[in-house]
Amino acid sequence: MSNACMVQKKPVKNTENLFVAALELVDKCTNYPTTKLNRYKQTVNHPGHMLANIMLHAPGAYIAGGFAREMYRFFIAARDGESKSSKISDAAKSWIENELLLQNANFSYATGDIDIFCKTTQDVHELNAQLRQHTVDSKPFVTANATSYVLDGVKIQVIHKLIGTPEDVIGSFDIANAMVAIEQDGTLTTTNEFHTAENEMAIHVVNWVDPPVTFSRVVKWMWHHRYNAMSPETAHMFVKTHVNLVENINLALAKGATHYTLSNGHKVDMKKAKSFMNRAFFYNDNMMNVISDEDLLLLSAFYPNTVSYNNMRCNLSFDTLTKRYVNNFGEKAIR
Repeated sequence: MSNACMVQKKPVKNTENLFVAALELVDKCTNYPTTKLNRYKQTVNHPGHMLANIMLHAPGAYIAGGFAREMYRFFIAARDGESKSSKISDAAKSWIENELLLQNANFSYATGDIDIFCKTTQDVHELNAQLRQHTVDSKPFVTANATSYVLDGVKIQVIHKLIGTPEDVIGSFDIANAMVAIEQDGTLTTTNEFHTAENEMAIHVVNWVDPPVTFSRVVKWMWHHRYNAMSPETAHMFVKTHVNLVENINLALAKGATHYTLSNGHKVDMKKAKSFMNRAFFYNDNMMNVISDEDLLLLSAFYPNTVSYNNMRCNLSFDTLTKRYVNNFGEKAIR
């Protein structure tokens, strides 16, 4: 996959505005009788309709990233005749119900959100002002990158670290699979890298400017957006970053440190960070299969005693490498 981001910007040929359709789908999923939100809150919710009206006050505001990717899969990929289109549609609805909807107003029990970017600082200010008026029951959560709100059971993030056109913003993303934006008039902006990665259903990182942060984002995307593979380039950098991070954590623990500080300022409990690192690789066989022989050997030395699916302790990396050689050369090759 190329590292150059070629942006594609076009109106979506559809009978309905893609932006409006996406937020209407949120409302439909929110009001399914089975959703966890309605188990706790019996009122009818319309977060999508509310958000659409709020964003009208900031004409340069648009959606990009994970939610936009899910909506692309639901409305474009499935419609354009991809195989298993019904599964794509079901997966998008499942993501909204299980990842996007909150059970309470304290940012709990959900990992997904709707990321909103803006073309101008004025759009950012107007959007924040409107959301504060409509989320009086919950307190905004402010970081150096964004301000988060709970709007009728859905987490909304207004990004203020990155401001600019959809082309410029998505072109600066680290993960190619996130390089998709939907403007309020329904215009879809993507990159060639996005389409390549999505066609292969594999995570692809375009740049590793901040390896620890990118590493954690890759793991999050693997788990919460249902990917089970990486591009070969990403797999290699993932292993390299993984090893460097574990070594740094071990050194810090030996010196008595209790927290690991990422470059974005977030402090992570050292023992939790090590546990997270230790299980980052070993939950998916497909993920192991894209790692090169050299990197598998490195991991086998790092993790000689991991836990496989059947809870049997083994050297999962070395076992993967052994199976690979048996398949290629027969059992005599390893005797």
